[in-house]
Amino acid sequence: MNSVQSVSGVWVNSQWPLIFQLRARKDLPLLKGDDWPRVWLQTTFYIAGAAAVILIGPTALKWLGTNKQMVDQSWVVLIAMNGFFEGQFLTWGTLIATENRLPYLWPAVAANIGSLILAVTLLYTTSLGVGALILAPLLAGLIFNYWHWPLEGAKSINASLGQFLFTRPQRS
Repeated sequence: MNSVQSVSGVWVNSQWPLIFQLRARKDLPLLKGDDWPRVWLQTTFYIAGAAAVILIGPTALKWLGTNKQMVDQSWVVLIAMNGFFEGQFLTWGTLIATENRLPYLWPAVAANIGSLILAVTLLYTTSLGVGALILAPLLAGLIFNYWHWPLEGAKSINASLGQFLFTRPQRS
């Protein structure tokens, strides 16, 4: 899923220099017009790539003769969900960083520490096994970072998240 996340992120990552320039010029209409299709391309490519890994991954591993196998499909779905939310967090967090501020830094550190503590706790107190290592980062991120920073990122460009995602901005 990290590879899927990296490949899908290229749609937005390749535009950060332009987005930083547009932010510096305070040209939010052009920034939104340029960023909107890229966020949708990132999202679409991630969902398609994750679906391919979930559906084709086990068969591909057998066909390649790797003597490896994936965790149960339900766990792979949770890994994919975490990768999706993490990718969105990174995109919206970087957009906030274009304002020359990093308010998400300490919450991200806290979530990572919380994830580690939760993973160790789940490993020793449940029968989840490797599932504890999959579930902990997802839960830690969902507590705050995965939903708060996309909302704040959209607000930083004078939009609500829903408005940004579902209303195609007019390009100047």
